[in-house]
Amino acid sequence: MKATKRKSTKSIALATICTLAGMANADVIFDNFNYTPGESMYGFLGFGINANLPGVPDFAIGQTFVVAGGDYTLDTLIAPILYSDSAGGLNEGLTLSIYTNGGDGLPGTLLESATFADLASFTPDEPVNTFDFSGTTLLEDGERYWITVTVPDDGNTYDFGWVWNIDFDLLAPYAVSEDGGPWNSGVNDNIYLPQAAFRVEGTLVPAPGTLIGLATLGLVGIRRRRDI
Repeated sequence: MKATKRKSTKSIALATICTLAGMANADVIFDNFNYTPGESMYGFLGFGINANLPGVPDFAIGQTFVVAGGDYTLDTLIAPILYSDSAGGLNEGLTLSIYTNGGDGLPGTLLESATFADLASFTPDEPVNTFDFSGTTLLEDGERYWITVTVPDDGNTYDFGWVWNIDFDLLAPYAVSEDGGPWNSGVNDNIYLPQAAFRVEGTLVPAPGTLIGLATLGLVGIRRRRDI
């Protein structure tokens, strides 16, 4: 009986923690362009992400951000990363990856990748696209992370772009990779270009003590209802 009771109690505690996590709403982890759906970006193409365009090196880009205010799971990236149909390339194969910040200040350890298709195209209002992740990658408070955007090196033509932030006061380092080579610093003599615009959303992860306390309260409530 004791073993059964302990197993049941543990299951209830885990269920309580999962329920509390599931009730959380998405939080903004980083936002450098304050975009509201339906607004015009009033920006312009900043960084091209392409492969197999005549006379253009295959090019990939990485942008960086710092987490503040606690630990979060990575849920969503909202950004004007858009498809250009001018070269007749494929609207698929765009891969977004999340990396830690390496010791050299460039993308370090790969944490998660996701591939997307059927992106919104460039229009006069320059829309944004929403990219959903698994919700299981942990972003730690105070740490710097990289978002990189690549396309396949498979002989097909791809042509995407990431719109610059319209606020030219927001300068930050970025990373570039040409023709499938290693990531290199995009900084030229310490002169930074404006950041590409993006918003990172996630779910705040409560401190372990908070979860245990809330789970205990749930168990107390269950016991009281049994006693009634």
